[in-house]
Amino acid sequence: VLQFKTWPSGGDVPFVWQAAFTEIARYLDGRSDLTAASIAGWSPSTMDSPTMTLLRQNDALPLSHFDPQEGTLILPDSEPVVVIRPSDLPLDPYWETQLQNWGFTPSPLHPFTLYEIEEKPVIEWENPMNTQFGDELVLLGYEWLESGDLVLGWLVTAVPTAPRQQFIHSLAADGSQLADTYRFDAPDPQGIWFPHWQPGDLILQR
Repeated sequence: VLQFKTWPSGGDVPFVWQAAFTEIARYLDGRSDLTAASIAGWSPSTMDSPTMTLLRQNDALPLSHFDPQEGTLILPDSEPVVVIRPSDLPLDPYWETQLQNWGFTPSPLHPFTLYEIEEKPVIEWENPMNTQFGDELVLLGYEWLESGDLVLGWLVTAVPTAPRQQFIHSLAADGSQLADTYRFDAPDPQGIWFPHWQPGDLILQR
């Protein structure tokens, strides 16, 4: 029992062995109707993309990867819209609720969970921006939640060519810094970063 049930499902083991990705790859290979999909994972900027390339038979299907532990969700530019996560890796609670509010129904297909809807949801931002950052990202807008959390929406316009990091500095009236946060890709001194966003992706960040 310890070797075959307790140990495989505990600690870092699911991450190291990427067990769910094997079943996700098999599932995607059987979905000829899909034009894109996004996948939650533990290491979207390094291991996840090459792992899926090795596991899949159909590498033509564009995949996007994100880390839900950082409050991120990606909706791919496709219909139906498909988001998949390993069952051991929950989505950020806010985005789990939002997906269901938009009509996505979670389908547990152990060892992964599928979210799917026929048409892309229409998202209206409280503060629309439409600000281009280089050739790769557009900040669509933002809004403040009652909890005080900041929610951002980004549109990917081109596959990034290097790691990208979003940072937010919260300033006081006199310009002094009150707080900061850094999201998306981590520094990549070892050079193991892989592109993991696709053109048309909607990146949602809390």
